[in-house]
Amino acid sequence: MANSGVKAGQAGTTLRAALSKMVKPTKEAAGIMDSLGISLTDQNGEMKSLDEVMQNLRSSLGGLSEDQQTSAAAALFGQEAMAGMLAIINASEDDYDKLTAGAAMFAREVFRLVPAIEPLTLAFAIRPRARETSSTEYFKAPATGA
Repeated sequence: MANSGVKAGQAGTTLRAALSKMVKPTKEAAGIMDSLGISLTDQNGEMKSLDEVMQNLRSSLGGLSEDQQTSAAAALFGQEAMAGMLAIINASEDDYDKLTAGAAMFAREVFRLVPAIEPLTLAFAIRPRARETSSTEYFKAPATGA
């Protein structure tokens, strides 16, 4: 997406918006999905992986003309997510592989960090709200002992 001018912070928002629209498609979007063989589920009704969905989109939309792609993408993903999704759909195999490798590395790093971050979120969650106490009181370590 970055190669097409879509920034990293916007990439996640684009994917979320596009997939959300595909989960509950409009009548028009459902018709396009059916006609192009696009589905979020496999033959057993199980959700496909993100990579399977993206490969499905790339193969289904990749062969369309630019005008057809734009029209289908607007209906499927909405105007805001259209540009980012078309950047993925039209990316070269090498760029797509780099994108998926980067996303996988990010996901592994997040899951690695969750155990370290969780105690911090719990410590802040049990504190009084900031507006009800001074900032120095709010950020004090939890009291130990009785």
